[in-house]
Amino acid sequence: MSEPHEHRRRPDLPFRRIALVLSGGGALGAYEVGVLRVLEEAGIRPTILAGVSVGAINAVLWLAHDFHTAPVERVWSVLMDFAAYPSWNPFIRSLSGGTTPGSRLTVTIEPVGGKAMSFSPQVIVCERDKELRWKGRVLLPGVFDGEHHFRLARYDDASTTFEHGEDFTGILVPFVMRGSMKAGTEAGFVAMNHALKDRVEARRS
Repeated sequence: MSEPHEHRRRPDLPFRRIALVLSGGGALGAYEVGVLRVLEEAGIRPTILAGVSVGAINAVLWLAHDFHTAPVERVWSVLMDFAAYPSWNPFIRSLSGGTTPGSRLTVTIEPVGGKAMSFSPQVIVCERDKELRWKGRVLLPGVFDGEHHFRLARYDDASTTFEHGEDFTGILVPFVMRGSMKAGTEAGFVAMNHALKDRVEARRS
């Protein structure tokens, strides 16, 4: 008895199941990433996935990322496309301005369950494909300061580690960053991180 058509990963292919075996061998790992990207573009998801050495690492990472590759350059390009933020970012609702250290940005954030707030922080670091960091404050220095950062690290050719956070300092921090404000801000970070993942994968080439 033949299996239902929908069990196939690609209905237009004659195979009921596809197995992919990735071998070990140093530089072969980079070539394998290219193969995975071709399969991704073709919409092919193997039913059986196995690997040895670097091939096993590539297999696990590909599976863990739902059969998507996300090189660091693609993640960076999404983060730096400020004009598109309103269309996908649930936390940083808008972002504009220059990225040269010393430049001023205009940032509007909206914590989950809270009201939108706008700031004009100063860019501290902008290193392509690695880090964007800015610092803003309320009133005078030392009252309520926030240093926000995006940091990227190339895990391998197929995946990127994204670190997103903010360090708050100042005498008002214990009174402001608590209760619903703290919870809403933390939830906003999480929501943006998930939305970024979806955005990057949607723009895969």
